[in-house]
Amino acid sequence: MIQGLAGVSGADLDEAARIVAYCSARGEPATIARYTNRQSGKKRYIVWSLKPHDLPTGEEARRHGMAIEAIGKEYFNKHKTYDFRQRKSDGRFDPWFEVYR
Repeated sequence: MIQGLAGVSGADLDEAARIVAYCSARGEPATIARYTNRQSGKKRYIVWSLKPHDLPTGEEARRHGMAIEAIGKEYFNKHKTYDFRQRKSDGRFDPWFEVYR
């Protein structure tokens, strides 16, 4: 996942579209999805990377997560909204990958 948005408002959808366009312009294919947290029921838009990986824990996936963070730093410097952080709250690098079936 590149970025989770705050919710499902029109402004959130517009921001998600801006993130997709920004990433695509930098060679990172992405799409928007609507996501519901299974535990809390909270709904929000998320921006998914469309770059596949065989293993979410492999070196290629790790490099990809770091590249997403680098794009996110640029995005935050320009827009001051989201930074595509691929880390847990304790600072540990831990990108979110989903298995496509």
